[in-house]
Amino acid sequence: MNIQFDATRELDTVFGMTSEALARITGSRVPFEREWLRVDEVAGARLVVEVPIGRDLVLDVHSDNLSGHNRDFARRQFADDLAKSLVNIEAARWSLRRYAGAMRRVSAAVIDKAVREGFEYAFEKVTFKQARACHLAHPDWREAASHVIARVHFTGLGDQLRQVTHQLIIEEPEYVEDEIRAFDHEQLEHQRARDALRAQGADIAVDEITLRHLDRYGIDRLEALRSVAANGATRFEVTKRNGCSGKLSLRSDAGVVRCHIIDDPDFVWIDDVLALEGPSTPADPASLASRLVSDVCPDDIYSGLRLGSLRSRGRFPTFTIEQATHLVDLATGRIWERAA
Repeated sequence: MNIQFDATRELDTVFGMTSEALARITGSRVPFEREWLRVDEVAGARLVVEVPIGRDLVLDVHSDNLSGHNRDFARRQFADDLAKSLVNIEAARWSLRRYAGAMRRVSAAVIDKAVREGFEYAFEKVTFKQARACHLAHPDWREAASHVIARVHFTGLGDQLRQVTHQLIIEEPEYVEDEIRAFDHEQLEHQRARDALRAQGADIAVDEITLRHLDRYGIDRLEALRSVAANGATRFEVTKRNGCSGKLSLRSDAGVVRCHIIDDPDFVWIDDVLALEGPSTPADPASLASRLVSDVCPDDIYSGLRLGSLRSRGRFPTFTIEQATHLVDLATGRIWERAA
């Protein structure tokens, strides 16, 4: 059972304890500021100390969880470890700067080479992965510094054909090229998909079933598609056919907008497949391929469409559906069927 966590009081207490421990070790010759301390916004009861290493370079040192009945012991242990960590970081400061500089130079060179080859990457920065105080408190500052690992940030095209930042944890410069260039195949596919849309005068594509779902629930097509294009995904509260509320989720996958909804629990539409989850699934689901969806599913949203290939034979078989893909010009609002 967790005890209530008072963030401000915890920060003040740990700052005082750590300052006292530093004074015992070094006579307060190692810098330490109250402003460096913050509460981890994700973990909640975990503290983070943002230790400046150089210009635009910070090492985040974190505690373990400080909530619970052993809080006093955990707090004292963290303060002692943090004091030792700060001493080690001060000793390793120039080594850490050189390490970050080497990672930055190699990463930028790898990205520049890839750009010359036609890959639309952009180098952003090198930071450090968050480190635990207990690891940085090692008696040997060199061993402590080995726990500091670089994080390389660079941009590329994501699954939704939007610029995203990739963050890679890479220990040494010699590993940088292999780690970054592992994205090449995916990046090239995304560039080609985007260029194919542009060549046809489109910004994005959408499948037939997604358009039918938008129409069924009275959602403006262009409003929804523009939202997905801007944000990568969107969600709408809808009233399902049984009168209950539900969520229609849309997302872009390689430039094609698809949807997911559980309107009929026996027939669930998931992005690009229909899952047959009812009790009357045939023993040999593969025999359903090429049949009209209406032979299996009573929902008229699939009217006129046929089952495609069997995607999965698991507990609930899933099928693709033979459907049209439509192209969208978001500026003019034009939506037209893509030629086969």
